[in-house]
Amino acid sequence: MKWPDIVITFILAFVSFYIFYDTGTYPEPIVPGAPGAALFPRTLALMLLILSLILFIKALRRKTGQRVQLNWQAIGKIGLSLILAIAFWALLNVWDIFIMMPILLVSIMVIMGERRIKTTITVAIIFDVFIYVVFYRIFHVMLPTIYF
Repeated sequence: MKWPDIVITFILAFVSFYIFYDTGTYPEPIVPGAPGAALFPRTLALMLLILSLILFIKALRRKTGQRVQLNWQAIGKIGLSLILAIAFWALLNVWDIFIMMPILLVSIMVIMGERRIKTTITVAIIFDVFIYVVFYRIFHVMLPTIYF
């Protein structure tokens, strides 16, 4: 799987460069010395670019004759998780995010093979509380909700 890795590398590098280009129009910070609006997306784009370069180097070092078997069960799990994420996004404005988020997390964790019920429920609740406190209460991000 040498050539697919190289193709993915160029796609990811293009996405990174596009993010750098697109964030160039973001407004400057109001407070001098404060990070601007472009800092976070550019940091993520830089990380993506570095990881794509690592993938490119590993693909070039890899011998051409190596064969990689596709794991169809894993691909099915990823596909089902993607369908759940799309359904979550589609229903986001209809239902409350603080109800849908734990359902999505529990579903994906079960699909990926987590069988401990206490762990699954604990992770979902902690993540939901984290989203509520950090984004809804501290940063005042208006999330689709009907209760608060």
